[in-house]
Amino acid sequence: MNKLNTLRTLVLAIILTSTAALIGQQANAQEYSEKGGMNVVAESKTVALASKRLKAGRLDVAKRLYRKALKKTLSKSDRFIAYNDMCALHNIEKKYKKALGYCNKALKIIPANWLALKNRGESHLSLGNYKQAQEDFSLALTTNPGDRQLI
Repeated sequence: MNKLNTLRTLVLAIILTSTAALIGQQANAQEYSEKGGMNVVAESKTVALASKRLKAGRLDVAKRLYRKALKKTLSKSDRFIAYNDMCALHNIEKKYKKALGYCNKALKIIPANWLALKNRGESHLSLGNYKQAQEDFSLALTTNPGDRQLI
């Protein structure tokens, strides 16, 4: 019984954190923290424009631009941004299985990126995959301790 209450408390805390993070996610659409505090910034004009559209809440336009960009040869950072933003975009649209696919692609490019881990954790949480969500959120906190979106 004690384990069940602990799990319920953890799930509630994750849900509250995730909800707040989704709201703040659009404000961080273009810059991503990587290991060592390095930033990943869009180099491609199409990816940068898509990020601006996502930040403005124009999800359909952002999605179209990211899809267009992903058909081109992109730098590692641009491909990461496009995949991670598509993950965030699909989380916002509550298409969590699609979001997971994009998060996994982003994490293949930059495995320890806290924002991609947080996005994937939100997808897992929404799909009821609590253990995977907890693992992603824990790793995100380890990678970027004290970040306001994670605490």
